[in-house]
Amino acid sequence: MNNKLILAIVTALTLIAPASSSVQASSPAAVESDSSRTEASANSGMDADVEKQVMAAVEANSDRESQSDFNVVMDNEKEIIVEGKLKGLSAQYSVTYDKVNQRVSQTTIYYKYADMTQVMDAALVGKIAKFSEAFSAMKHPFTFDTLWRVNSPYQDNKPSNYWVFFGHDQSLYVDLDQHNRLKASITVPINQLEPKLVNLANNAFKQLKGPFPTAATYAALTKEEAASGLTWYIYDRYDNSHVTIGAKTNKVLEVVQPGADWANEADFNKSFAKAKYTSSKAIAVAKPAVKSLFNVNLSGYSVKVKQNVYTFAKKGMPTIIGKINKKGEFYSMRAIPVNGLLE
Repeated sequence: MNNKLILAIVTALTLIAPASSSVQASSPAAVESDSSRTEASANSGMDADVEKQVMAAVEANSDRESQSDFNVVMDNEKEIIVEGKLKGLSAQYSVTYDKVNQRVSQTTIYYKYADMTQVMDAALVGKIAKFSEAFSAMKHPFTFDTLWRVNSPYQDNKPSNYWVFFGHDQSLYVDLDQHNRLKASITVPINQLEPKLVNLANNAFKQLKGPFPTAATYAALTKEEAASGLTWYIYDRYDNSHVTIGAKTNKVLEVVQPGADWANEADFNKSFAKAKYTSSKAIAVAKPAVKSLFNVNLSGYSVKVKQNVYTFAKKGMPTIIGKINKKGEFYSMRAIPVNGLLE
């Protein structure tokens, strides 16, 4: 989806990889060189230590050796990019070596989806199959055709060490650094959604003040293992605004409009150094939107403030988290159900 959760994902790491070493959602270039590793190293200026690091990265992330030949497709003052094939599978790899920091910054192995059972252990294959059942139950099954193994250990965005399956407008990630935590998304044309979902989203947009009119334009069915919920992520044309709705409950869980009206970090810190609202005033300002969005009455709620974030809590009731801009307008609201289940 071109949404923040996941088209991120399908556009292959809009939310996940830095531009200098991001994975591109296309097949790697074919390896045409018949030269040996030694000859390729000599011709590219890649010394033996760099080659050793590159090949070690391939084997560490694939459990297979590279074929003897490889192709140096880029070699400049900042980085070297090496592509090649694995032994025993019709799989290719791409490794980026960071010359400045003298380390491998990214390794990507490109498999076919049919290779899954050969390169993943049975327990993980079973976990993915079970996780996928929720999408099939909603009549939006996965139809993957590509499987990548990606490791970008020095990037800020997460996951940075993962498996990712791709299909047409769909993706599923396995975060290896988080005990194989799964998250997935399937983009669904807005005209295939039930009208009541589209109406819910459009009505939700109206409850929070945005800088321009907003309308539901795209949708994705999403699920994150950590959140234990299957949700609809419905967003406007440019993904500036979005609404999250429980796929089973049809209840609004979050609505976000563009809201940042501060010039920079210093302006933000100065603007929210002191709480703009007292507890009673915050409840009064937020109450109409919270009632309309989540059918929650804020009477009797306590309020905690941290800069521009207001947390409304009451025992046995959903927790509401709202964010305000410099004008004191709520531009983001999220409801956390009592049982923690989002769907």
